[in-house]
Amino acid sequence: MTQEPDRPGQSGSVGASSATANEAGGPPPGPSMRSGQTSPATRSAIGAIETSVAPSLIELDHLAKRYGPITALAELDAKIDGKIIGLLGPNGAGKSTLLKCLLGLIPHDGRASVLGLSSATRGAEIRDRVGYMPEQEAFLAGMSAVELCTYAGELSGLPRTEAMQRAHSALYYAGLEEKRYQAIDGYSTGMKQRVKLAQALVHDPEILFLDEPTNGLDPRSRDDMLELVAELPERRGCAIVLSTHLLPTSSGCATTR
Repeated sequence: MTQEPDRPGQSGSVGASSATANEAGGPPPGPSMRSGQTSPATRSAIGAIETSVAPSLIELDHLAKRYGPITALAELDAKIDGKIIGLLGPNGAGKSTLLKCLLGLIPHDGRASVLGLSSATRGAEIRDRVGYMPEQEAFLAGMSAVELCTYAGELSGLPRTEAMQRAHSALYYAGLEEKRYQAIDGYSTGMKQRVKLAQALVHDPEILFLDEPTNGLDPRSRDDMLELVAELPERRGCAIVLSTHLLPTSSGCATTR
């Protein structure tokens, strides 16, 4: 749950209000201002603080998605916060559909917001602040890892030079520094998963949506990927939504499920 920041002490606010009134020649607070009560100025200050509290990472209000007679998402309501959030469900449960709705990639009924931004009207702004690692391969034939990650950075609005610098940094984090100039077509499944992670990181997002990041990996590669994911909040300063149909994957690193 989002924690409310500390409020200023009531006594200090009342004292400041009294001093202002005395300097202006006005009357001191009336006898009804007893200990424990707050002045109108203090209540206004508290109200301003409460309204400035950051929104939840993700908020859903009757979110629904239907494909003709098929209901993919049925009236979802939630407020979600955390560092590593596990989105657990069987194949076909609608996890990928939910992520695409949140990114503003597909239309939906109801309301959804990410970082306080409406997915229905501000999808481009959300995608500027969220990294997305899709479940399926999304590579351009013949591209190297550096070229792909640089291209992803440019799509996010980064100048080419900065995008290339960040591409090298993201690939280094993903453990592909020695293979970054090779064509992705010849990569193993584990290496392709790492490239997808790197391209999601290249624009330094506030949240990462990882859709089945361990899909197709052998046990050792799976453990390596989960270790990378678990370190992301501290090393890269971002929250993570990890979508998976495997309970061990979610329980291995998720702090919120």
